[in-house]
Amino acid sequence: MAECTLRAFTQADGDWLREWFQADAQGLGQFLGFALENEGACIAGFNSLFSGCQRGTAQFWMIEREEEPIGFVALTDVPTTMDIGRVHIYIEPTQRRYSLRAARAAQHTITALGFKRLVATQARDNKAAAALAKRVGFLPHPMVVLEKQLHPEG
Repeated sequence: MAECTLRAFTQADGDWLREWFQADAQGLGQFLGFALENEGACIAGFNSLFSGCQRGTAQFWMIEREEEPIGFVALTDVPTTMDIGRVHIYIEPTQRRYSLRAARAAQHTITALGFKRLVATQARDNKAAAALAKRVGFLPHPMVVLEKQLHPEG
């Protein structure tokens, strides 16, 4: 049975991100934390994440199974001590049966880098993601955050 592995993001992976946006904008929006109205919003969201990678406050890897990308993982809110981070995982919908393997690969790779505490992303209305985070052993988020979106139209 093929395992999942993580590797560095390359320029060619932008095609995978575009393809996944076209097939699953809602899922990518959940990963990024906001609704994606168009491809430009998706690009801006990933550019913000990649900017965090350049600043050292985030890390990003592609997840592969049998040498083909099936998703990606990001680690955000990384302090200068680089011992804790918030984990975000996206798996392409037709490959979600490999989510547990992907999460374990992410956990293995990230802890091998010296991270001691991995905090689960608060998954709004995504019970499967919450169950996966708990099963892999990601810590619950230390704060409960209430969020309200304001719309000027009312």
